[in-house]
Amino acid sequence: MKVALPLTALVIIGVLIAHLSDNDTPQKNVATLPTAEKTTPGLIELIQPKYQDVDADGSPYTVTADKAMRAVDTPDMVLFTNPVADITLKDKTWLAAKAATGTFDRKSDTLELKDNVDIFHDSGYELRTQDIVINMKQKTAYTARHVVAQGPAGTLAARNMSVLNHGDLIIFGGPARLTVFSRANRKARG
Repeated sequence: MKVALPLTALVIIGVLIAHLSDNDTPQKNVATLPTAEKTTPGLIELIQPKYQDVDADGSPYTVTADKAMRAVDTPDMVLFTNPVADITLKDKTWLAAKAATGTFDRKSDTLELKDNVDIFHDSGYELRTQDIVINMKQKTAYTARHVVAQGPAGTLAARNMSVLNHGDLIIFGGPARLTVFSRANRKARG
């Protein structure tokens, strides 16, 4: 036993060393990796992040994305690819927003959504624009771009939009066009 145990240990160590130094093991060269497998120096990346929290009014919200990135030298800025956010409001209705890209500035508590922004309310309304800046603390929003909204009561097209007073006041900049469906028309549409 005095000879067998140390000899077995040496054989195991030898096999490990031989296996680890084997040159037949495929090594990945960073230059030949597909773009999806590369990381950028100085960036922290998360794949399919999910963030859940409650706002100052106690309303739960969730933010998900295909990817989130933060540069090491700008820790307060988070960049999103295909972000989706939803919140349950005080009256138990929900609001959801999605876009192709987004930026969250933790210092100013602002979320900027860009490239085909869609905002949905569970009462059947949908709003579309190219970009929107949302101040999370003040619960305000603004877009200088064209806005199109539709829902059970009608449609609206405007040059821009401002959301003020915690969402109680929405100003659509003109020229704006509002089409209101008649009750008979709403029933026919379902």
